[in-house]
Amino acid sequence: MLGLAMMSALIVPTTTYAKGEKPEREGVPSNFCTRFSAKSGELENRLADKKARISDAQAERTAKLSTKQADRDARLAAKRAEADERRTEQFANLKGKATTDAQKAAVATFEAAVKAAIVARKSAVDAAMKTFRDGLAALASTHQASVNNITTAYKTAVDAAHVKAKSDCAALVAPATVRATFQASMKTAKEKMQADRKALEKLGPQAEALAKTRNASVKKAMDDFKAAMEKARADLKAAFPKPSPTPSV
Repeated sequence: MLGLAMMSALIVPTTTYAKGEKPEREGVPSNFCTRFSAKSGELENRLADKKARISDAQAERTAKLSTKQADRDARLAAKRAEADERRTEQFANLKGKATTDAQKAAVATFEAAVKAAIVARKSAVDAAMKTFRDGLAALASTHQASVNNITTAYKTAVDAAHVKAKSDCAALVAPATVRATFQASMKTAKEKMQADRKALEKLGPQAEALAKTRNASVKKAMDDFKAAMEKARADLKAAFPKPSPTPSV
């Protein structure tokens, strides 16, 4: 939530005084408009910089998530490839032990059943992962859009306060009045920004719900695979005399 943390730093600017200078008092000339004119550009630059940092942080989080997912996919693909190699060897061993036509047919049926179960498990697991990732991406996109909207709304309010202050200074409105109006507008903008931030729905519970659904789907895929394998082994075992040469696939 780095974007929100940065948003909280966009606080109401306080007016600073030069060394020896005192705050405005009734009946005492003020140079608020002079100071405002000199410092308004500085504040605008700070706001633009913070908005850019929010955008950069969002892009960095997205990149890290993509890298993490790619690494996970590579590890899973490697494990699947290793398992395929082991199964190929085990199928070859079974075929070498099949001496009758019935046994050869049983081995072929077993191999087909195992491969079908593996394909079904892979499809179910991959679908569960895709649904989970798509859900996360949608959550992140919606959240980022909301943060951007809050940032834009705050900057729009700040810009409006600046325009009003500049206009009032040009119209020779009393500096104390200009200052009070400006600070009130900035305070309102800050409070709205903070309220909007608090209203943002937390991503944690939503992400946890997606993970729970994914885990349930993966568990079902594993349970279905286990049941299919148990049946395939039982059918194969019936075609061979004891002890069965059935491997643990």
